[in-house]
Amino acid sequence: MKNLILIIALFLATSSFAGSVQSVRTSDDKIIINERDGSTKQVFNYQTDTYIGDGDITSGSFIAIKEGNRVTILCDSVITHGNFSAPQSSVGLIGEDYRPTANASNVFDQSGSRVMKIRIGTDGRVRFEYFDWAGVAVTNTNTNSICSITYYVP
Repeated sequence: MKNLILIIALFLATSSFAGSVQSVRTSDDKIIINERDGSTKQVFNYQTDTYIGDGDITSGSFIAIKEGNRVTILCDSVITHGNFSAPQSSVGLIGEDYRPTANASNVFDQSGSRVMKIRIGTDGRVRFEYFDWAGVAVTNTNTNSICSITYYVP
């Protein structure tokens, strides 16, 4: 249960609640979010699923959270992989219920000399892409940070 609360807290940090969440707890079928301003929000009807990396990905896992038609994919740790500019998982890593109808991508880190992007394909493939500030592909061996992406499904 503690892991679920941490996962939900990471999800909320990347959503519309970013920066205002003070604490998160679960109660029955809902998540209760205590805001820094003293207000409380509740999230209902969420699902979670966990996927272990494969393909070019050598360690790390992904958590998929679905709330209504909004999906958030979180890396629950730094993801490691071979020294590539665009490492990716096998087709179908992300389950069909969590896949976007068009490829979804998000820049999750802009540190040092690199821009790091995550992409979820319509085929369930997870792909990371690394670029320098001029847009030229560069290689990397890990995501350097925990990453996330949020998108909507029908």
